[in-house]
Amino acid sequence: MTAPKVVVQLDEKLVQRLHDVDAAPAGVSDAEAIERVLGRHLARKALWDGRAASLLTEDDANRIAVEELHAMRRERNARDHAA
Repeated sequence: MTAPKVVVQLDEKLVQRLHDVDAAPAGVSDAEAIERVLGRHLARKALWDGRAASLLTEDDANRIAVEELHAMRRERNARDHAA
């Protein structure tokens, strides 16, 4: 099922700037270029919203990542020496 379409009016200069800045492949329609930019914007917003909601500080996140890396290496070494 296709999503319903929405019609918007944008300034022609803004759309041209979008094409210039986005560096989309030649032949990309205005609608495709706008969808690409909006999709990236929404993805970035979701990422930043997720980061903002995180209860971990950067130091805590780094500490956990290092601990997990060390644990993975211990498991791999134990498996390699058991074989």
